[in-house]
Amino acid sequence: MTHSLPSVTALDEAVATARGAARALLPLIAETLHRQFPDGAYLVLDRASDDDDNVLVLNSVRDATGHILRDLTQAWRELDPLPVAPAGLTARWNPLDPREPGALQELIQRIDAIYPYEFFDFLPAEMRTSDEIGAEEDAWGRVPLGIPLRPSQRSASGQQHTHQNTSAS
Repeated sequence: MTHSLPSVTALDEAVATARGAARALLPLIAETLHRQFPDGAYLVLDRASDDDDNVLVLNSVRDATGHILRDLTQAWRELDPLPVAPAGLTARWNPLDPREPGALQELIQRIDAIYPYEFFDFLPAEMRTSDEIGAEEDAWGRVPLGIPLRPSQRSASGQQHTHQNTSAS
């Protein structure tokens, strides 16, 4: 009778498959945003400040100097659409629309839900605002996370590899 019961291995394999699929979407997000914001260097993310709600939320798109090109901190329903992306990239987002900030946030949250704290790097210090640095130094702020948008940064950061960020923010 026990031969018809599933094994723990089946769950482990499903989780490994989901982690691989989630990791594989990071270059799609990065490339899409790189095309939408050619001067963009990072998509910046924050953990929600509510202790009971540890989900990722959009912060901004920043250039290589840390200058905010697009503020995404408002409720996503209040944000204007993002710039148009090439049709080939847009098709890969189906059924989501990469111009919609809510779709971007949903995809980021879905990826993070697969295995929290694994897929997103801490934002480099030189990309952080003075408020973010001050909050971190005061020990009450969380270090923002980031997705590098430029191909050279993606390779260097490990975003296309098996980077693991095990630190709780």
